Amino acid sequence: AAAAAAAAAADDDRIESPPAAAPKRHRTLDGADAVVLREAEEAARSIRSQVAVERSRALEAAGNLREAASRVAEGEAARARSEAMRLTTEAQEEAEQIRQAARREVAHLSSEAARLRAEVAAEQRQLTTLKEQTRAAEAAAAAAAAGA
Repeated sequence: AAAAAAAAAADDDRIESPPAAAPKRHRTLDGADAVVLREAEEAARSIRSQVAVERSRALEAAGNLREAASRVAEGEAARARSEAMRLTTEAQEEAEQIRQAARREVAHLSSEAARLRAEVAAEQRQLTTLKEQTRAAEAAAAAAAAGA
């Protein structure tokens, strides 16, 4: 509506003023053409300015998003490192407990094996003694049978 009013006013100016009064370009513009051209140039400048502002806002928003994503990624990486360290510590503690239990079991089994070896040795000595007593008894019985 404003452009139409300006164009109508420019038409009135054109009637009253001769085309020679218009600024020289490649061709002579009448008053209405000059007004339309100025409005178009102003609109183009306004649009370029808005585009520059929006581009600046978009770049700032993209930068903010990159920073936020970086902070989130750093936070996630820190949490992952912390979790990995916690799991590693737990695994090391569990491994140490298993080693200690294995050492206790080995000591227990070694003690049991030593006890069983001692029992076997005692039974071996007892068997040897019984064999000697049996031979002596057989020899005495044979001697008694021969002497009788």
